Amino acid sequence: MNLGLGNLDDLKQFILAEAIREQTDKDAVLQVIGKGVAASFERYCNRWFDRVDGAVDTFTADRDTWNLSRSPVEEISSVQTKSSDAEGWVAQEGLVQMSILDRGFLDFGGLVADYRTHVRVTYVGGFYFETLEPADEGYPTEQPEGSTPVPADLKYVWLCQCQAVFEAKDHLLPKGISADGATTIPMNLKDVPMLPQVVEILNTYRRFQIT
Repeated sequence: MNLGLGNLDDLKQFILAEAIREQTDKDAVLQVIGKGVAASFERYCNRWFDRVDGAVDTFTADRDTWNLSRSPVEEISSVQTKSSDAEGWVAQEGLVQMSILDRGFLDFGGLVADYRTHVRVTYVGGFYFETLEPADEGYPTEQPEGSTPVPADLKYVWLCQCQAVFEAKDHLLPKGISADGATTIPMNLKDVPMLPQVVEILNTYRRFQIT
């Protein structure tokens, strides 16, 4: 199961005590937490992390460079432009003058066109990680040739932040009622802050792009 930066088994191995890992009553909440934390990382870093074969970035042509939304990039399969619906998408050979694929950086050597023209890049990019569970047929998956596994530091801070959210959930109280019956405002899961070490690591993965 793709939870954004790992699978459900990764979370259960990291968060749950060995004696209860085989239980399934916490699976649903762990899935939500895993996906939610990964999504918050992606918003913070302005990029997507999981590997996609056939990823597409579309942007206006009034620029001379572009940082793709997924990196590292294994292959760029097509670069197209579109100036009108009547013309449609037109393949462009040689539009990319220089690229740094491990960073997903494309240099067009100058402005491609004006803002009314759009560019579409189709490619294979992102980090590989196991999305099947141990009980699934085909587990473990063979890593695709040329792909890059999710970095250890990024995987670790995802696990740590998921654990922080999971532990905070256990301390939440029903809305408006405290343990002694007094009115209170309980913590909301979305308000669980990113851990300092999480922010430190994520800052090294941020994508800066003028859109």
